[in-house]
Amino acid sequence: MLFSSKKKEQQNRYNRRKTLPRAPVYTMHAKAAEQRNESMHKVGAILLALVALGGAIWVAVAGAERIRAWLFVENDQFLIETISIASTGTLSPDHIREFGGITEGQNLFAVDIKGVRARLEAGPLIKKAEVTRQLPGTLEVRVQERIPLARIPQAQAGFFFAVDVDGKVLGLAGRKHGAMPMVKGFKDRGLAPGDFLRDGGAIDALQVIGLCDGTMLGQVIQISAIDVGHPDYLELSLANGVKVLLPRNPPRSKLEDLVVYLRESGGRLNFIDLTLDRNVPAS
Repeated sequence: MLFSSKKKEQQNRYNRRKTLPRAPVYTMHAKAAEQRNESMHKVGAILLALVALGGAIWVAVAGAERIRAWLFVENDQFLIETISIASTGTLSPDHIREFGGITEGQNLFAVDIKGVRARLEAGPLIKKAEVTRQLPGTLEVRVQERIPLARIPQAQAGFFFAVDVDGKVLGLAGRKHGAMPMVKGFKDRGLAPGDFLRDGGAIDALQVIGLCDGTMLGQVIQISAIDVGHPDYLELSLANGVKVLLPRNPPRSKLEDLVVYLRESGGRLNFIDLTLDRNVPAS
């Protein structure tokens, strides 16, 4: 009887353990799936909001452009009646109109101001251009032309190009440019109008000529030619026959010293070497 009671009690404990509730494994998977779905919904909502915002911005921009076109670009009240042109050089207004691609009758707001300026400055003769609108119908163009400063020979072709202080090739040098100094010995080849000299010696020579041009220095230092063929110095040929050696990229002080030596020599010197800092060989 006792054995039967113990056996029955053991059976009851086993049944209780067997019937205890256990969380099924699939419950964890369900929670993870629920979290993924929730994240996807949030991402989708954000993307939808961004698309809606982009659409709203596009509609606003398109609407603003349409209003701008209606008020300005398509408004005959803003047709160009006058093109006011001023230049520092000899270019004619017709040439400037042609270079810039502008004519009377265009809409003032349809004109691409930056494009006109870029076309003008892309040519060999114009250094800087300013283009502005004056309501209701005037387009103002102000042009700073490049000034010929020196001549450069074209190999064995027998002609010269005119260049400005920046080394930009302006075009063929005419008779009126015959008195300008000549720069020779540079390495650049195949130059054409609109190109820039790249040879460092040639650029140094143009800076020297620019310092003398139209100044008190130029009244004494009258340059006929500058040979830039040597890597260490510039060789100047002056109008009075004197040969002068200057260091590359010389400071203004070197030219001021040259003025002193030329004045003190009284025309007795035919060679001056200013490449040295202290001693000045002269003969």
